[in-house]
Amino acid sequence: MAALAAVLVTSAVTVAVAAGCATSVPDKVTITGHTLSREQIAHLIQDADSTFRRAAHAAGAAINRSSRCFLTFAAADHSEAGDALLCGPVLMYGTARNDLWARMPVRVVGSGDLHPAAPDFPPRPRPAGLTLARPDGAQPDDGANLPAPRPPSDEPGDMKYISAADLTGIPMKAPTGDGLLLGPSIAAKVAAVGTAAAYGRGPDAHSAAAGEQFLFLQWAPTPAFATVVSTDTPPGQLANQPPPTVGGAVIAGATRHPLPTVNGSPILGGATLVVSVPINTPAYLEINDQGCAQRLNLRTGERVTEPEFTPIYRRRNHAILGDQLTGALTNVRSGNTIRFHLTAAQAALTPFDRDRGYAPPGSTWLAITITDSSTDSGIGIPQFAPNAFTITTGSQRGIVAQQVTVGTELVRLLAPVPPTTTTATLTCSWRGAIAFIGTSAARPSHPATLSVTIPA
Repeated sequence: MAALAAVLVTSAVTVAVAAGCATSVPDKVTITGHTLSREQIAHLIQDADSTFRRAAHAAGAAINRSSRCFLTFAAADHSEAGDALLCGPVLMYGTARNDLWARMPVRVVGSGDLHPAAPDFPPRPRPAGLTLARPDGAQPDDGANLPAPRPPSDEPGDMKYISAADLTGIPMKAPTGDGLLLGPSIAAKVAAVGTAAAYGRGPDAHSAAAGEQFLFLQWAPTPAFATVVSTDTPPGQLANQPPPTVGGAVIAGATRHPLPTVNGSPILGGATLVVSVPINTPAYLEINDQGCAQRLNLRTGERVTEPEFTPIYRRRNHAILGDQLTGALTNVRSGNTIRFHLTAAQAALTPFDRDRGYAPPGSTWLAITITDSSTDSGIGIPQFAPNAFTITTGSQRGIVAQQVTVGTELVRLLAPVPPTTTTATLTCSWRGAIAFIGTSAARPSHPATLSVTIPA
């Protein structure tokens, strides 16, 4: 009976070895010519387990609590193990195979000790004919309960544009407010923002690097009102002037990620922008135009309103006027009076004027465009004195308007006013307003005023 039991035990061991199952570890095992005790082997396996788990996470491999590293034995005599461990099982993205194992070489360090090296990825199917063993007697897992693996990781800080199909399943939210950043040369409107650990499907899927997440920025068409009204020629297109200085970046913590550009200008529309940023780190979209920066918080969608990042536009920034200022000039010698009028075409609140630059800090330009003049005799040529026009807002004292003459405008009047201005009064003294050919100076009529309203 004892002999029969011995035969059954021997047969069981033979089957276990042939099937590649785990077996016990002898008290001493030789690896790469070095004989180790069970205690030394236990330390080697413990280090290998930690190294394997870190490497598997970095490679995007799926493992479970039973994924471990094992000594390998090719012969029935388990006194000598292979020069590499097998670690697994793992499941890689894009494959259904759950029998993949990573080979981990064992190296001799300077002190003569054995240490596990980095495991080989991608892993390969488990070799046949090898017996796996650990000092703790743990069995190799069959891989049936491995979790779904992550897609391949992008590099930290990666930025790219992606298609709408890549956003499937990504929760996006509209920004607080209108999400508009507007400068004199460029305009950007954010439609939605979102975050996720991965995006895409199939071979085009991506996952964020360790400690990072993807931040998505979806652009919207710039609305019709998003124009900075200043002149009839866009900034940067004037003769003998350099092109406008514009730029954009996503800022995460202390790191700036410049936006992709075309011909030196940031791309602010079209496809969805995705950038890899550290988890829970404040992130902003910054637009810099002609030296003035504005920011939008990409976590909350709110504009940043600290002084150095104050928004430089208003939703309603201009009004069409078409109103007239009427007056009269009387020749001092002859007593003849000529009546005339000026046409105020439009008024605009604009932070930037191509001739005067940005308005003083804390204010915006109120620009009133005078496009036409006429007299009842048809012989007047307007020549406005420097102090001919004043602009008054609220309880402020009147400000002498600066005069700029460009293109089809007769004159453009500029005065710095509070950004919240909705009403103003333009006053024309008429002094020096008309020069008569071959005559002396004329006496003007009473000053004329014009009320200007720009909806908030």
